[in-house]
Amino acid sequence: MQWPNVSLVSLLLPAWNRSLESWSGAVGHIDATLLSGTVPHIVTRRAHICGPPAMMDAARAALAQLGVSGAQIRMEAFGTIMRDPSAKGAASTEVAGKASFEISGTTTPVLVGATILDAAEGAGIFIDSACRSGTCGTCRVKLMSGRVRMAVQDSLTERDKAEGYILACQAQIEGDVTVESEEHRVWQRVCISDRIVISPLGQGTEWRSG
Repeated sequence: MQWPNVSLVSLLLPAWNRSLESWSGAVGHIDATLLSGTVPHIVTRRAHICGPPAMMDAARAALAQLGVSGAQIRMEAFGTIMRDPSAKGAASTEVAGKASFEISGTTTPVLVGATILDAAEGAGIFIDSACRSGTCGTCRVKLMSGRVRMAVQDSLTERDKAEGYILACQAQIEGDVTVESEEHRVWQRVCISDRIVISPLGQGTEWRSG
């Protein structure tokens, strides 16, 4: 191993009841049970938490439950304001095109001004999401055909873009599109060395020891 003093624990967030036969690791969210079972001498550690507010609050509560003092916990929020999907203006009735989702085989109309994530949720199709502002990368999906525009794409690498990945929370379609959404996604990881780092980790991102 390149960094023998670093261990990494990944959790998979299941998409409703879809099959997880290909995954043998932990499933769910970071909680006190996971932390106590994977982090030795946890009360002596300093913890660094970064991610969506709900994830950070849950991780901080789990650490507090295990006796980690507030002075040992550092938190770093994403830099943009989370978009509230319920706080929308007057909805357009004009259809921009249709979005087809390969895994479910579902096709749904997408209104002008709506994102692929909006359309998926309206059609009962699961796409994992968190910040809804283009910064966390949780809603990354692959655009198989068609064109979209995105106001923010901070969490996409140049390789992501070259391979056709988009952010469902930002992507507004320009005509009909086909999307290959993932059935499930690695959502949270814990990196353990001399300190604990808790964060969502999108594909194409690497942990490096400090």
